[in-house]
Amino acid sequence: MAYTLSFILGMLAIAVTYYSWQRSTPSLGWAALAVFITSVISFSIAAGWEYGVVYGLLLPGVLVWVAIAREQTIRPLKLTQAPVRTISTSGYKMAGHLAHALVVLVGQLLLSTVISVALSRFLPIEQTGQLAVCIIIQPLLWAMLAYHYLGSPAKRKAVMYHSVAAALFGITLVL
Repeated sequence: MAYTLSFILGMLAIAVTYYSWQRSTPSLGWAALAVFITSVISFSIAAGWEYGVVYGLLLPGVLVWVAIAREQTIRPLKLTQAPVRTISTSGYKMAGHLAHALVVLVGQLLLSTVISVALSRFLPIEQTGQLAVCIIIQPLLWAMLAYHYLGSPAKRKAVMYHSVAAALFGITLVL
């Protein structure tokens, strides 16, 4: 019964996320996040923390292909070719791209690792389970931080917010 409820909540979270994306409404996005968190908690209660978090996090990743298949369209072949753009090899642009790569690949990795380790230590499970949860959460958190950084028009503010969050979570590791 608990697995069925968890699965239904997972499906509901995916459906609400899909409709939120389709209608571009933030309120539905927050509702989908709440249903998704409830689904992870329900899976955790049904299967135990270690398996529940894995089931809860993997279910949307697998079932998102249903929404992708629904949105798939076959477009007619374009016979016209877009004009070729010249490649800008200016030192300024190359330095900017290198800086973004370093921030995302090194900086965001470190920040997401600190946050995920601190979050996993809050869980009331044994240390090996905390490590397993940390291994699952860290890449997702890294992707969210990178997505927020790259999508933000104020990149310095985004890095500042991420650093403050990592510092606050990092303090809990020391206490």
